[in-house]
Amino acid sequence: MENRRFHFLSVILQIASFFKSWFFPLLLIFVFNFNNDALLWTIARYVALFFIVWSIIEAILTWRTTTYRFEEEQVVLKHGIFSKTRQTIDYDRIQNIQRKTSALHKILGLTTLTLETGATGDDASIELDAIRPEEATEIERKLHAKRKQVPFGPQLPSAQWDMRLSEASEPAIEFTSKEQRTLHFEPTERDTVRATFASLSFFALIPILATLFFKTIDLFKLEDQASRWVDLFSGNWLLITAASIALLLISLVFGLIITYFRFGRFMIESDDERVYIQRGIFSEQSFTMKKKNVQGIQIEQTFLKRLLKLSQIKLISVGKIGDIEQEANSLYPFLPVKKSASLLADILPQFAIQPTLEKLPKSSLWMKLIRLPIFAIIVFIIIHFWGKSYWWGALALFLTYAGRLLEYIFTRYQIDGEHIILKTGAWTTETFITKRDLIIEIEVKRSAFQKMFGLCTVVMTNRSKPIHVHTIQDVPTDFAETFIHWYANRQVETLES
Repeated sequence: MENRRFHFLSVILQIASFFKSWFFPLLLIFVFNFNNDALLWTIARYVALFFIVWSIIEAILTWRTTTYRFEEEQVVLKHGIFSKTRQTIDYDRIQNIQRKTSALHKILGLTTLTLETGATGDDASIELDAIRPEEATEIERKLHAKRKQVPFGPQLPSAQWDMRLSEASEPAIEFTSKEQRTLHFEPTERDTVRATFASLSFFALIPILATLFFKTIDLFKLEDQASRWVDLFSGNWLLITAASIALLLISLVFGLIITYFRFGRFMIESDDERVYIQRGIFSEQSFTMKKKNVQGIQIEQTFLKRLLKLSQIKLISVGKIGDIEQEANSLYPFLPVKKSASLLADILPQFAIQPTLEKLPKSSLWMKLIRLPIFAIIVFIIIHFWGKSYWWGALALFLTYAGRLLEYIFTRYQIDGEHIILKTGAWTTETFITKRDLIIEIEVKRSAFQKMFGLCTVVMTNRSKPIHVHTIQDVPTDFAETFIHWYANRQVETLES
């Protein structure tokens, strides 16, 4: 019940976050233009110093004014330097719990614990940004016990919150013991190699090397030496080939390392009530959520993933699931297609259905072809005023109609009992599966041209954070009518139950 503060090392985390956000401007001001006496750069240095000093003061004041405590029925977070804010979340509203440990968190022996609710406002979650891993584990255990309506266990002595850094590594979420969970997926070496090619992470090295090369030349005045290197390689196909092969091999190794750091130690586990996902080597992330909070399943395939027979399953859930940039709601972004079906059947059998999907009628193809190619028209206008080659406009026109043809080929739909399956997309396809009682809003609309062809557009909304909206264009009017009646029966079932 007592108020607690984050660990004092949270000050270092906040200062590091400032330098990470402003790394390149500070590099430009204090490294590349440090000896530049121009008035603009002199003012920039003083302004930058002011913000650096203020970020340090702000970090200390934030630590001093931020407190949290766990009461009998709720968790309370108070923060704010000049304007005070009090956040309160009842335990029974907590839907998902996420733990994230960045590389710096790990060095300092800290972690971040986020308590998510199903709400969509700014105060829908509470983030405990800098606490000890063993304290995070104890909080998770107590919250689970509270939701289970069982007595809290004995508290850890306060001295245990200050364990040595070498002893600060705790297992991630321990709502149930490892023996009670089922391990569904752990990537093999082959999965890591396929993920490297599917993510194209090896290409990230090329712009990095190019940037370092040109910055080094500018910094150390190596223009003459660079010219000699260019002359050495010019026309020497043996050297060019050898350098290209070496760069390719280095890029592949770099891609493998990056992929392993991002998705190493990836584990998907579950028990009767929850799904547990852990990932990362240096920057660790783990989260758990209730199976009953899953509102739908979205299966994505990019063009490259289709070639490699991979897919990505995303969970559309009540409340925010982790960090969108980190794809925390993904059951491994590079799952083999065959493994995806069995994994879904094991974890969420209520969504594991594989009916025969209906194709779009030929009238839908004509509808897509007669629509104005807005993107290609814009490209042609830009080319006309810039005086560039019209081949670029022709390419844009070709890609537009090729995408529409692929969209017609890949789009599918079906209603199977209480489930609905919509597959859309062209270069990247998305298959969305949900249940009737999980849909909060539907919309059927059609333009004048769609009316001529007997087609319409169906829009379906599911509760999540952010709200998930799925649209399928140019479906037959018969399907739209069936869809409306199917959804209307939801109210009948609700009244009967």
